[in-house]
Amino acid sequence: MSVFSGTRPFRFHHLSADSQLDNDCFPLARHPQGQGFSAVSQSDGGSLSAGKQLQDTCLFSNKQIEIHAVGAAPGGEAYLLLASDFSLLYDSGFGFSAPGLVCNVERLLGGRSPDCLFLSHSHYDHASGSAWCKRRWPNLPVVAMAHAKRVFERPTAVASIRDLNQRVAQERGLTFDDADFLDTLAVSHACSDGELLELGSQRFEVVEAVGHTRCSAMLWCEQQQLLLGSESLGVYLNQDEVMPAYLVSYEGSLRAIERAQALNPKWILLNHRHVAEGKDARRFLVNAGREARRAAQLVFDGSRAGKSREVLTQELKRLYYTKCAQEIQPEAAFDLNNRLMLDLLLKR
Repeated sequence: MSVFSGTRPFRFHHLSADSQLDNDCFPLARHPQGQGFSAVSQSDGGSLSAGKQLQDTCLFSNKQIEIHAVGAAPGGEAYLLLASDFSLLYDSGFGFSAPGLVCNVERLLGGRSPDCLFLSHSHYDHASGSAWCKRRWPNLPVVAMAHAKRVFERPTAVASIRDLNQRVAQERGLTFDDADFLDTLAVSHACSDGELLELGSQRFEVVEAVGHTRCSAMLWCEQQQLLLGSESLGVYLNQDEVMPAYLVSYEGSLRAIERAQALNPKWILLNHRHVAEGKDARRFLVNAGREARRAAQLVFDGSRAGKSREVLTQELKRLYYTKCAQEIQPEAAFDLNNRLMLDLLLKR
Protein backbone atom coordinates (compact mmCIF):
# COMPACT_ATOMS: atom_id res chain seq x y z
CA MET A 1 0.00 0.00 0.00
CA SER A 2 1.30 3.43 -0.83
CA VAL A 3 2.48 5.49 2.14
CA PHE A 4 0.31 8.30 0.78
CA SER A 5 -2.98 6.45 1.06
CA GLY A 6 -5.60 8.21 3.13
CA THR A 7 -3.60 11.41 3.52
CA ARG A 8 -4.57 14.83 2.27
CA PRO A 9 -1.64 16.78 0.83
CA PHE A 10 -0.83 20.45 0.92
CA ARG A 11 -0.76 21.46 -2.74
CA PHE A 12 1.63 24.16 -3.84
CA HIS A 13 1.93 25.53 -7.36
CA HIS A 14 4.31 27.86 -9.15
CA LEU A 15 4.07 31.37 -7.73
CA SER A 16 4.12 34.32 -10.08
CA ALA A 17 7.44 36.00 -10.75
CA ASP A 18 8.28 39.08 -8.72
CA SER A 19 10.44 41.93 -9.93
CA GLN A 20 14.18 41.36 -9.91
CA LEU A 21 16.28 42.32 -6.91
CA ASP A 22 18.32 45.45 -7.21
CA ASN A 23 22.09 45.10 -7.47
CA ASP A 24 22.65 45.47 -3.73
CA CYS A 25 20.28 42.62 -2.80
CA PHE A 26 18.90 44.89 0.00
CA PRO A 27 21.95 44.16 2.25
CA LEU A 28 21.07 43.72 5.92
CA ALA A 29 24.44 42.48 7.13
CA ARG A 30 27.55 44.40 6.18
CA HIS A 31 31.24 44.55 6.93
CA PRO A 32 32.22 47.45 9.23
CA GLN A 33 34.35 48.91 6.44
CA GLY A 34 31.21 49.27 4.34
CA GLN A 35 32.15 47.03 1.44
CA GLY A 36 28.76 45.28 1.49
CA PHE A 37 27.67 41.66 1.67
CA SER A 38 28.52 38.88 -0.75
CA ALA A 39 26.22 36.09 -1.86
CA VAL A 40 28.15 32.93 -1.06
CA SER A 41 27.94 29.44 -2.49
CA GLN A 42 28.21 26.67 0.09
CA SER A 43 29.87 24.40 -2.46
CA ASP A 44 33.22 26.15 -2.19
CA GLY A 45 32.90 28.95 0.37
CA GLY A 46 33.47 31.58 -2.33
CA SER A 47 31.27 34.35 -3.66
CA LEU A 48 28.70 33.92 -6.39
CA SER A 49 29.92 36.64 -8.69
CA ALA A 50 28.08 37.56 -11.85
CA GLY A 51 30.54 35.60 -13.96
CA LYS A 52 30.45 32.43 -11.86
CA GLN A 53 28.61 29.40 -13.23
CA LEU A 54 25.53 28.66 -11.15
CA GLN A 55 25.95 24.93 -11.70
CA ASP A 56 28.88 25.22 -9.24
CA THR A 57 26.21 25.25 -6.54
CA CYS A 58 24.67 21.94 -7.67
CA LEU A 59 25.19 19.16 -5.14
CA PHE A 60 22.93 16.59 -6.75
CA SER A 61 21.13 15.80 -9.99
CA ASN A 62 19.27 12.67 -11.08
CA LYS A 63 17.96 14.22 -14.32
CA GLN A 64 14.58 14.91 -12.68
CA ILE A 65 15.56 16.95 -9.62
CA GLU A 66 18.57 19.11 -8.88
CA ILE A 67 19.65 20.20 -5.41
CA HIS A 68 21.58 23.46 -5.17
CA ALA A 69 23.39 24.84 -2.12
CA VAL A 70 22.10 28.41 -1.83
CA GLY A 71 23.00 29.31 1.75
CA ALA A 72 25.09 32.47 1.97
CA ALA A 73 27.26 31.76 5.03
CA PRO A 74 29.04 28.63 6.27
CA GLY A 75 27.00 26.92 8.97
CA GLY A 76 23.78 28.50 7.72
CA GLU A 77 23.09 26.14 4.86
CA ALA A 78 19.98 26.17 2.70
CA TYR A 79 19.10 24.10 -0.34
CA LEU A 80 16.98 24.72 -3.42
CA LEU A 81 15.36 21.69 -5.07
CA LEU A 82 14.66 22.34 -8.74
CA ALA A 83 12.54 20.36 -11.18
CA SER A 84 10.68 21.21 -14.37
CA ASP A 85 7.42 21.70 -12.46
CA PHE A 86 8.38 22.87 -8.96
CA SER A 87 10.98 24.47 -6.72
CA LEU A 88 11.38 23.83 -2.99
CA LEU A 89 13.60 25.77 -0.62
CA TYR A 90 14.75 23.54 2.24
CA ASP A 91 15.85 25.64 5.24
CA SER A 92 16.86 29.28 5.07
CA GLY A 93 20.09 29.74 7.04
CA PHE A 94 21.02 32.70 9.21
CA GLY A 95 19.16 35.99 9.25
CA PHE A 96 22.30 38.08 8.78
CA SER A 97 23.15 36.25 5.53
CA ALA A 98 19.58 36.10 4.18
CA PRO A 99 20.15 38.74 1.47
CA GLY A 100 22.76 36.49 -0.10
CA LEU A 101 20.39 33.53 0.11
CA VAL A 102 17.64 35.47 -1.65
CA CYS A 103 20.05 36.59 -4.37
CA ASN A 104 21.28 33.03 -4.91
CA VAL A 105 17.72 31.71 -5.20
CA GLU A 106 16.60 34.42 -7.60
CA ARG A 107 19.61 33.90 -9.82
CA LEU A 108 18.75 30.22 -10.10
CA LEU A 109 15.03 30.85 -10.64
CA GLY A 110 15.39 33.86 -12.92
CA GLY A 111 13.65 36.15 -10.44
CA ARG A 112 10.76 33.80 -9.71
CA SER A 113 9.77 32.87 -6.15
CA PRO A 114 10.24 29.32 -4.87
CA ASP A 115 6.97 27.44 -4.62
CA CYS A 116 7.49 26.50 -0.97
CA LEU A 117 9.93 26.89 1.92
CA PHE A 118 10.20 23.96 4.34
CA LEU A 119 12.01 24.40 7.66
CA SER A 120 13.59 21.26 9.07
CA HIS A 121 13.43 22.86 12.55
CA SER A 122 13.30 26.22 14.26
CA HIS A 123 16.96 26.82 15.18
CA TYR A 124 18.49 30.15 14.22
CA ASP A 125 20.97 28.70 11.71
CA HIS A 126 18.19 26.95 9.77
CA ALA A 127 15.11 29.17 10.07
CA SER A 128 16.15 32.82 10.53
CA GLY A 129 16.40 33.59 6.82
CA SER A 130 12.73 32.73 6.36
CA ALA A 131 11.74 36.20 7.61
CA TRP A 132 13.57 37.82 4.69
CA CYS A 133 12.28 35.23 2.26
CA LYS A 134 8.75 36.25 3.23
CA ARG A 135 9.63 39.91 2.85
CA ARG A 136 10.96 39.29 -0.66
CA TRP A 137 8.19 36.84 -1.62
CA PRO A 138 5.10 37.69 0.48
CA ASN A 139 3.06 34.79 -0.95
CA LEU A 140 5.70 32.17 -0.21
CA PRO A 141 4.27 29.33 1.95
CA VAL A 142 6.52 28.62 4.95
CA VAL A 143 5.92 25.05 6.13
CA ALA A 144 7.20 23.53 9.39
CA MET A 145 6.05 21.32 12.20
CA ALA A 146 3.35 22.69 14.49
CA HIS A 147 5.82 23.00 17.37
CA ALA A 148 8.02 25.29 15.25
CA LYS A 149 5.04 27.56 14.71
CA ARG A 150 4.61 27.78 18.50
CA VAL A 151 8.32 28.51 18.96
CA PHE A 152 8.14 31.54 16.69
CA GLU A 153 5.13 32.81 18.64
CA ARG A 154 7.21 33.02 21.85
CA PRO A 155 8.98 36.41 22.24
CA THR A 156 11.72 34.88 24.39
CA ALA A 157 12.52 32.30 21.68
CA VAL A 158 12.69 34.97 18.98
CA ALA A 159 14.91 37.10 21.22
CA SER A 160 17.31 34.16 21.55
CA ILE A 161 17.29 33.65 17.77
CA ARG A 162 18.08 37.34 17.30
CA ASP A 163 20.91 37.28 19.86
CA LEU A 164 22.53 34.21 18.31
CA ASN A 165 22.41 35.79 14.83
CA GLN A 166 24.01 38.96 16.14
CA ARG A 167 26.71 37.00 17.97
CA VAL A 168 27.71 34.95 14.93
CA ALA A 169 27.60 38.00 12.65
CA GLN A 170 29.90 39.85 15.04
CA GLU A 171 32.31 36.90 15.19
CA ARG A 172 32.54 37.07 11.38
CA GLY A 173 33.20 40.79 11.27
CA LEU A 174 29.70 41.75 10.15
CA THR A 175 27.16 44.13 11.58
CA PHE A 176 23.54 42.99 11.49
CA ASP A 177 21.57 46.16 10.84
CA ASP A 178 18.07 44.73 10.69
CA ALA A 179 17.99 42.10 13.43
CA ASP A 180 14.64 43.35 14.74
CA PHE A 181 13.04 42.06 11.54
CA LEU A 182 13.36 38.58 13.06
CA ASP A 183 10.25 39.50 15.04
CA THR A 184 8.32 38.67 11.87
CA LEU A 185 9.35 34.99 11.93
CA ALA A 186 6.28 32.85 11.33
CA VAL A 187 5.07 29.53 9.95
CA SER A 188 2.18 29.86 7.50
CA HIS A 189 1.45 26.13 7.17
CA ALA A 190 1.87 23.95 10.28
CA CYS A 191 2.25 20.28 9.43
CA SER A 192 2.46 16.97 11.28
CA ASP A 193 3.88 13.49 10.78
CA GLY A 194 2.56 11.72 7.67
CA GLU A 195 1.14 14.79 5.93
CA LEU A 196 2.04 15.44 2.31
CA LEU A 197 3.45 18.35 0.38
CA GLU A 198 2.44 18.05 -3.25
CA LEU A 199 4.81 19.99 -5.49
CA GLY A 200 4.26 19.62 -9.20
CA SER A 201 4.31 15.90 -9.97
CA GLN A 202 6.20 15.02 -6.77
CA ARG A 203 4.90 14.21 -3.30
CA PHE A 204 6.94 14.73 -0.16
CA GLU A 205 5.86 13.02 3.05
CA VAL A 206 6.55 14.79 6.35
CA VAL A 207 8.51 12.47 8.66
CA GLU A 208 8.64 13.58 12.29
CA ALA A 209 12.18 13.40 13.68
CA VAL A 210 12.07 14.56 17.31
CA GLY A 211 15.53 14.38 18.84
CA HIS A 212 17.56 17.42 17.86
CA THR A 213 14.53 19.56 18.66
CA ARG A 214 10.86 18.89 19.32
CA CYS A 215 10.02 20.42 15.94
CA SER A 216 12.53 18.49 13.81
CA ALA A 217 11.28 16.85 10.64
CA MET A 218 12.43 15.26 7.40
CA LEU A 219 10.83 15.09 3.96
CA TRP A 220 10.59 11.81 2.05
CA CYS A 221 10.00 11.66 -1.71
CA GLU A 222 9.16 8.04 -2.49
CA GLN A 223 9.08 8.66 -6.24
CA GLN A 224 12.72 9.78 -6.23
CA GLN A 225 13.86 7.67 -3.23
CA LEU A 226 15.16 10.94 -1.81
CA LEU A 227 15.21 11.82 1.90
CA LEU A 228 15.73 15.42 2.97
CA GLY A 229 17.37 14.85 6.31
CA SER A 230 17.30 16.25 9.83
CA GLU A 231 19.96 16.98 12.41
CA SER A 232 18.20 14.43 14.60
CA LEU A 233 20.05 11.89 12.45
CA GLY A 234 23.35 13.50 13.41
CA VAL A 235 25.65 15.89 11.57
CA TYR A 236 27.68 14.48 8.68
CA LEU A 237 31.36 15.42 9.00
CA ASN A 238 32.95 12.99 6.54
CA GLN A 239 32.31 9.43 5.37
CA ASP A 240 33.47 8.05 8.72
CA GLU A 241 32.51 10.83 11.16
CA VAL A 242 29.01 11.70 12.37
CA MET A 243 28.43 14.09 15.24
CA PRO A 244 25.39 13.25 17.42
CA ALA A 245 23.03 16.19 17.82
CA TYR A 246 20.17 15.08 20.06
CA LEU A 247 19.25 17.94 22.37
CA VAL A 248 15.74 16.98 23.52
CA SER A 249 15.46 13.20 23.04
CA TYR A 250 18.11 10.48 22.74
CA GLU A 251 15.45 7.85 22.04
CA GLY A 252 13.81 10.17 19.50
CA SER A 253 17.04 10.43 17.52
CA LEU A 254 17.40 6.65 17.51
CA ARG A 255 13.81 6.38 16.22
CA ALA A 256 14.53 8.95 13.50
CA ILE A 257 17.58 6.95 12.39
CA GLU A 258 15.55 3.74 12.39
CA ARG A 259 12.76 5.35 10.36
CA ALA A 260 15.29 6.61 7.83
CA GLN A 261 16.81 3.14 7.56
CA ALA A 262 13.36 1.62 7.04
CA LEU A 263 12.74 4.00 4.13
CA ASN A 264 16.01 2.79 2.58
CA PRO A 265 16.62 6.01 0.62
CA LYS A 266 18.83 6.02 -2.42
CA TRP A 267 19.87 9.58 -1.60
CA ILE A 268 19.94 11.59 1.64
CA LEU A 269 20.40 15.35 1.79
CA LEU A 270 22.32 15.94 5.02
CA ASN A 271 21.61 19.34 6.47
CA HIS A 272 25.04 20.85 6.76
CA ARG A 273 27.09 19.83 3.74
CA HIS A 274 26.46 16.66 1.80
CA VAL A 275 24.26 14.43 -0.33
CA ALA A 276 24.92 10.77 0.45
CA GLU A 277 24.09 8.20 -2.22
CA GLY A 278 23.55 4.44 -2.15
CA LYS A 279 26.12 2.69 0.03
CA ASP A 280 27.26 6.03 1.45
CA ALA A 281 23.69 6.82 2.52
CA ARG A 282 23.38 3.47 4.28
CA ARG A 283 26.82 3.89 5.85
CA PHE A 284 25.88 7.33 7.15
CA LEU A 285 22.81 5.92 8.91
CA VAL A 286 24.83 3.06 10.42
CA ASN A 287 27.48 5.52 11.62
CA ALA A 288 24.79 7.86 12.96
CA GLY A 289 23.27 5.12 15.10
CA ARG A 290 26.70 3.99 16.29
CA GLU A 291 27.78 7.50 17.33
CA ALA A 292 24.45 8.28 19.00
CA ARG A 293 24.90 5.24 21.20
CA ARG A 294 28.62 5.83 21.69
CA ALA A 295 28.09 9.33 23.06
CA ALA A 296 25.37 8.08 25.40
CA GLN A 297 27.51 5.20 26.63
CA LEU A 298 30.43 7.56 27.29
CA VAL A 299 28.21 9.67 29.54
CA PHE A 300 26.53 6.72 31.25
CA ASP A 301 29.82 4.97 31.98
CA GLY A 302 31.53 8.19 33.05
CA SER A 303 28.69 9.13 35.36
CA ARG A 304 28.77 5.71 37.01
CA ALA A 305 32.54 6.07 37.43
CA GLY A 306 32.04 9.36 39.26
CA LYS A 307 33.36 11.69 36.55
CA SER A 308 32.31 15.32 36.94
CA ARG A 309 30.06 17.14 34.53
CA GLU A 310 33.02 19.28 33.45
CA VAL A 311 35.15 16.23 32.64
CA LEU A 312 32.36 14.61 30.62
CA THR A 313 31.81 17.88 28.74
CA GLN A 314 35.47 17.95 27.70
CA GLU A 315 35.47 14.26 26.73
CA LEU A 316 32.51 14.79 24.40
CA LYS A 317 34.15 17.87 22.94
CA ARG A 318 37.44 16.08 22.25
CA LEU A 319 35.53 13.28 20.57
CA TYR A 320 33.21 15.34 18.37
CA TYR A 321 34.52 18.88 17.91
CA THR A 322 36.94 17.75 15.23
CA LYS A 323 38.48 19.84 12.47
CA CYS A 324 35.54 18.95 10.22
CA ALA A 325 33.05 20.03 12.90
CA GLN A 326 34.86 23.32 13.39
CA GLU A 327 34.38 24.14 9.70
CA ILE A 328 30.59 24.12 9.98
CA GLN A 329 29.78 25.04 13.59
CA PRO A 330 31.01 27.96 15.71
CA GLU A 331 32.59 26.82 18.96
CA ALA A 332 30.05 28.66 21.09
CA ALA A 333 27.19 26.88 19.28
CA PHE A 334 28.91 23.51 19.72
CA ASP A 335 29.47 24.18 23.43
CA LEU A 336 25.81 25.07 23.91
CA ASN A 337 24.60 21.94 22.10
CA ASN A 338 27.17 19.82 23.93
CA ARG A 339 25.89 21.01 27.30
CA LEU A 340 22.29 20.38 26.31
CA MET A 341 23.08 16.86 25.11
CA LEU A 342 25.03 16.10 28.27
CA ASP A 343 22.21 17.40 30.49
CA LEU A 344 19.74 15.26 28.57
CA LEU A 345 21.81 12.12 29.05
CA LEU A 346 22.57 12.77 32.71
CA LYS A 347 18.85 13.13 33.44
CA ARG A 348 18.30 9.60 32.13
